Amino acid sequence: MALLGALGCGESVDATGSGGTMLEPGPTCIAFCAKVVGFCEAFAFSESDCRQACEGSLLDAAAVSEACETAWHLGFQCVTGLDCQSVYDWRDGVPADDYPCYSASVLVDATCG
Repeated sequence: MALLGALGCGESVDATGSGGTMLEPGPTCIAFCAKVVGFCEAFAFSESDCRQACEGSLLDAAAVSEACETAWHLGFQCVTGLDCQSVYDWRDGVPADDYPCYSASVLVDATCG
């Protein structure tokens, strides 16, 4: 569940990027966080904190490879396209090994090592 791990599984999220600087979120992270935090209220942290964690994950992925970064983008976009019940199922990993966007998480794991 690499995508969910990027958000700390609901734990406190560090709102800064590398070196303590604020990251400028791109459209993928803005849309993802608006959906999962703003609209579906699937996590207790703020949209701003979500955007920072999301963008930090994309930066980390880009450092691995372009394919890894693309896989993360596709994963976040997959979750953004879900209805709220499916977002909760994704968050909770229900059903196991077949939760919404499972294939996107598998791609992230396979591509990013």
